Amino acid sequence: IDWNVSDRLQIYGVYALEKRTFLEGSNANSPYAGFSTGAETDNTNMQIAGTYQLTDNLIGVTRFTYNKLDQSQPLGEQPEGPTLYLRTSAQSIGGVRIAFPGYLPFNPGSAIPFGGPQTVYNAAQEFSYNIGNHLLRFGGQFYRIHDDRVFGAFQNAVQTLSLTSNADAVENFFNGRVAQFQGASNPNGRFPGQTITLPVSSPNFGRNNRYTEYNFYGQDSFRWFPGFTVNLGLRYEYFGPQRNADPNLDSNFYLGGDGSATPANIRSGRVQLAPNSPVGELWEADKNNFAPSVGFAYDITGDGKTSLRAGYALRYERNFGNVTFNVIQNPPNYAVVSIQPQDVGGPIAITRNNAGPLAGNTGSVILPRVSLRAVNPNIVNAYAHQYSASLERRFGQVTASAVFSGTSGRDLYTITDVNRLFSGTTYLGSTATCPGTPLAPVDRLNGCYTGINFRTNGGRSDYQGITFSLESGN
Repeated sequence: IDWNVSDRLQIYGVYALEKRTFLEGSNANSPYAGFSTGAETDNTNMQIAGTYQLTDNLIGVTRFTYNKLDQSQPLGEQPEGPTLYLRTSAQSIGGVRIAFPGYLPFNPGSAIPFGGPQTVYNAAQEFSYNIGNHLLRFGGQFYRIHDDRVFGAFQNAVQTLSLTSNADAVENFFNGRVAQFQGASNPNGRFPGQTITLPVSSPNFGRNNRYTEYNFYGQDSFRWFPGFTVNLGLRYEYFGPQRNADPNLDSNFYLGGDGSATPANIRSGRVQLAPNSPVGELWEADKNNFAPSVGFAYDITGDGKTSLRAGYALRYERNFGNVTFNVIQNPPNYAVVSIQPQDVGGPIAITRNNAGPLAGNTGSVILPRVSLRAVNPNIVNAYAHQYSASLERRFGQVTASAVFSGTSGRDLYTITDVNRLFSGTTYLGSTATCPGTPLAPVDRLNGCYTGINFRTNGGRSDYQGITFSLESGN
């Protein structure tokens, strides 16, 4: 829709649908019957916008957008069950791919089923105002995101024959044992070292995460003197932490002590439900994201043939997605039993039961150490310094230019296992126990868990480049 209501009002609208069906084997491919799967996509986009002139100097733009992205990646005909892998990466011997019965036999880092709608509601308002030799632009945007997804992380248990070599994998295969077992169960409100009643069930693989985001900005573009134009801007960004519709399904690993990510604080840290945590949610909101920008353009010779441009801007990046969604895998509502022989004091047998060491129909067992997907409760939004400069000169029909650009990323998001085997004696000089439980000491920083995949601000990046060019034409 493109409707010129009057000289001062124009309305624009768009409505788009996308439906796609991917054939069996396009998403998960297996040589064994019933394990190949396809996928379906059902996307909707709607937008309506209005541009209107309030006065001779003031123009406004109002925009409303609705996006619904829905992709479904279901299981096939076979029921859920463990998949056996040679190693954590390579699934071949001598160039020949090796697959065992199960879903995604060549991709141990992936998981299905996956799917569900992600709905984004967006409202934006902008104004442009001319006053003297100044052009002012200011406005803001509001986002509300509903992420209603299902992700079957370790719904099909992952059994890895070797973490080191194909030779060990073959030997373990013939001996009926694995180097690592990873499977998901519902601990029913329990933590490692506590007693759970058998049989265990599958956890809830779905979450209804909610995000609230908004920004405000203003920019002034003005001519300082003939041939010299300046741009000054300031933007504020707020990216709210994810919150599940039922906050009692949210849990995270909260560091001990002063909350810094030191080995001692990892040892004394523990998992808590987000509403009961020291920060009252999964992680503390970062509320000081002010982003200035400045730039200029200079006609050096005054005849439009030689220009110098330069600029700088600070920009922030949101922290959510598949990585933060993975906190669903934390107890007490979800437990990924991730064990190696060192964790249980002996060999781990190959099994066809997703529950692994929690298999059984009667009695009770001690919940063993489980792995975690954690976000630093003190994480801040990653940001980047962006800067550039260019010099351009026109010689008749030829234009020569030199362009420099650079980006310096800071507090970038990283994922690190902060609870590896042998980290206890390496960093603190001792093994770790799980206080108040019968779990035996283990050589890790935290004695209640196995791997802790910790998302924090551990990265940085730097890029600088210069481009020289010659262009010919009118």
